[in-house]
Amino acid sequence: MSQTGRPYQVMPDRAGYAGVANNLSRVEVVSGGGLGMRRRCYDNRGRGWSETCSLWEEGYAYSFDLQTSAPDYPYPLREMKGTWRAEPFKEGSRVILEFVALPKWGTDRGGVSHKNPPPEQMQ
Repeated sequence: MSQTGRPYQVMPDRAGYAGVANNLSRVEVVSGGGLGMRRRCYDNRGRGWSETCSLWEEGYAYSFDLQTSAPDYPYPLREMKGTWRAEPFKEGSRVILEFVALPKWGTDRGGVSHKNPPPEQMQ
């Protein structure tokens, strides 16, 4: 097993993501498994949207592009992408989550991005 293998075994449960994301009530894999996979997500009020897997690197990383134009998409975002990545860290590995979003209103130049702190801050 590679150094990134162990955390990645937790990450493939794309339908189980609702169990760790407090803003989601459920996630369903609609079709596929890997690049092009489609899933449907629902917030705690039952509003739903679709997501499509746009990056798939087996054992290392994957990304989903959210369909923010869905009529019941609950957040004021024009674009949203989430990436999950496993990488070696110290004697084991760590999982990096990155979410990049463009607000629905306002500037076209800016965006919102959230990443884990740099490795030196993760003791």
